[in-house]
Amino acid sequence: MKKGNQLIFVKIISIGAGVFAISGLIPWFQHDPESAKFTAYLLGGGLLLWQVRASSKRAKAAEDTAKAMQKTADATEKGNIAERFKNAIEHLGHESASVHLGGIYALHHIAREEEDYRARIFEILCAHIRETTTQDGYKLQKIPIPEDIYPQEEDVFIIPEPSIEIQSILDLLFIRTPDREAYEGFHANFCYANLVGARLQKANLQKASLSNTILPYADLQDAILTGANLVNATLMNTNLQRANLTGTNLQGACLMYTNLQDANLQESILIGANLQEIDLTGTDLHDAYLNKANLQKTKLIETNLQGTFLIDTNIQGAEILSSNLENVHLQKANLQGARFDNSNLQRAEMIDANLQSVNFDNSHLQGVNFDNSNLQDAKFYNSNLQGARFINANLQGTKLINVRNLTVEQFLQAKTLYKAELPDGMEEKIKQQRPELLEKPQPDNKQGP
Repeated sequence: MKKGNQLIFVKIISIGAGVFAISGLIPWFQHDPESAKFTAYLLGGGLLLWQVRASSKRAKAAEDTAKAMQKTADATEKGNIAERFKNAIEHLGHESASVHLGGIYALHHIAREEEDYRARIFEILCAHIRETTTQDGYKLQKIPIPEDIYPQEEDVFIIPEPSIEIQSILDLLFIRTPDREAYEGFHANFCYANLVGARLQKANLQKASLSNTILPYADLQDAILTGANLVNATLMNTNLQRANLTGTNLQGACLMYTNLQDANLQESILIGANLQEIDLTGTDLHDAYLNKANLQKTKLIETNLQGTFLIDTNIQGAEILSSNLENVHLQKANLQGARFDNSNLQRAEMIDANLQSVNFDNSHLQGVNFDNSNLQDAKFYNSNLQGARFINANLQGTKLINVRNLTVEQFLQAKTLYKAELPDGMEEKIKQQRPELLEKPQPDNKQGP
């Protein structure tokens, strides 16, 4: 007999026995109603417990069945995702660009659905960019732009852009939209990649590895590049307006003609960087390192250079107007012909600096150290020189008329004041104490090695 039929048979026998037993007790129950009531309660409770137990077994059996089904479904789903992942990777290696693009979007959809795959897919797509853009056969798109944006002899200048495939990956990985937050917290590696003309506005490239990356004409406006490594990167004609570059390493980077207006470069490293002729208006370079950088003819209007290191830097002809250079380090810097109109240079260090023909008009120069500096033909009209030092400084032809808070004692250890234009009454006082300062200096007789 089958197990199911056996259970039914047992139940029938049990019920029959119960009925028989109760029928035999009926006459006794008629004489003792309380015993009858108690027996009824007892039998009813037992029946209820039996039903609860039976229901519990059925529920557990149903739960076990559901778990088994879910486990089977999960295994099937994982198998499907693994198969989808494998197919997407194979598409990336296909000869057709359209098939590549399909594989890229397939990987992106898997990353959105499965957290376990996200880091791996992110690394795969970054590696695909590096490998593709460094191949000899990689072809950029070309977009014509008007002559007035970038003047050329030709009527139209052709600006390169990434291929559709590469730009699509960049959009998926870094342009923040609600459905593209799967890669949040991952740090890209694009070392040596060719990202000429890439569109990366507002992209999150925090702590990205971009050393030796080629980024001319790229649009990184409002991008987040905090802590990124851009050592020796090429950023000519790149748009970094309002970009956050706090703590970024730009050592040796080429930034010629780059737009850094209102960018945040606090504590960034720009040692040896080329920033020639770029516009740094409104840029925050607080505590940044620009030692030995090239800032020739750069615009630094309303720029924050407080505590910035510019030691041995070339700043010839730069316009540093209405800027904050408090506690700036300009030792051995070449500032010939630069302008500091209306700027704050309090307690700046300018030891051994070349300040020939520099304009300091209307500037705050309290406590500045000009020791051993060349201030020939420099202009200080209406500047505040309280506590400034000029030990062994060359002040030949320097314009010091209408300066504020300047004393004779500040000049007594200078190298020369020959043909300097001094405040009223100061020349006579110097004649009384060190008349040789006003005489033509003797030629330097030092012989070279």
